[in-house]
Amino acid sequence: MRRTLGVAAAAAALVAANLAVVSAAHAEDPLRETLRLELRTVDSEEIDLGDDGVSLGDQFVFTDRVSEDRDRIGSAHGVCTIVEENGDEITTQCLVTLDLDDGQIAIHGVATFEEDERARFTLAVTGGTDDYRGASGEAHVRERSENRTTVRVSLD
Repeated sequence: MRRTLGVAAAAAALVAANLAVVSAAHAEDPLRETLRLELRTVDSEEIDLGDDGVSLGDQFVFTDRVSEDRDRIGSAHGVCTIVEENGDEITTQCLVTLDLDDGQIAIHGVATFEEDERARFTLAVTGGTDDYRGASGEAHVRERSENRTTVRVSLD
């Protein structure tokens, strides 16, 4: 279960980090912006609710370090909850906040993936505060390893 929820959580956190940097660039340039970032898990905890093992309602709470070009640009904090489990296919709903000096970025989405495969999915940019107010777009998430995820974010 740690890998399953960790993938979704790491991806969501990375999305949030990407959104912050892209939002700043977007504010100066009205054209659509794209950015690639990397996320590494710093701390996490599984909450196994209901049946033992992967089951409806299980959660993964996390803190991640977000980097761009090997420079740390912030941290992400979030929770992913299993909302459907169908054999090896897992669906999670993730809520993530990226906390930066100049504001926060919020992301939200549902991710479906096979438990034993590297996850790939898209999440929505749902808003932000301060310099990131009004952020919107999509984040395309790709798991690289158990604790490393990359994201390509496109802001509208």
